[in-house]
Amino acid sequence: MTVAAMKNANTKEIATTLEAAQIKSWLSGAFSPIQIMDTQKLSKAGAGLFDSPQFATWSNYLTAYNKKYPKEQLTVIEAFTKGYGEEGAIKILGSLDDGPGATKFKDEMVKAWMTDLDHPANMFKRLKLNEAGDDLLTSSLLSIWTRYMKAFNEQNPFAETTMIQTLTKSYGDEKLATIIQAGTK
Repeated sequence: MTVAAMKNANTKEIATTLEAAQIKSWLSGAFSPIQIMDTQKLSKAGAGLFDSPQFATWSNYLTAYNKKYPKEQLTVIEAFTKGYGEEGAIKILGSLDDGPGATKFKDEMVKAWMTDLDHPANMFKRLKLNEAGDDLLTSSLLSIWTRYMKAFNEQNPFAETTMIQTLTKSYGDEKLATIIQAGTK
């Protein structure tokens, strides 16, 4: 209801006041940002997640929560990973569009993964790209993996890898040829 009211110029002020009251209520109840993610149904927002009013409300709450509880601060990535698990966060990642918020989220996810320093071949499996088969080249996760591989290679030139090495190792020459053929159709 507040979401719809935010879109209407006549009711936006009321909706903003209600949102502020809601955030204040959540803060007084000491709800974690992860609990509020479920309330806002962020996992169901799909491609336009970062443009959704639900995300805006949740993001405002996250900021207020981090201010009130500085020792328990969470980033967006940490909240999504803790709330939905890595697999759930990856699923959300794969459904996002290429808007500025989504690009920032993807960049932050790659940065977070870089702290693990997992080899790109292992990250390829974590993203389940080794199971994508003929759909590999159209998978939105492939571009995220490519970002990760480039960042990994820059930071670890001694363990550098290429896309073709990873794809060949994962699929073999014959299957890779089929995947490439499917991608050109």
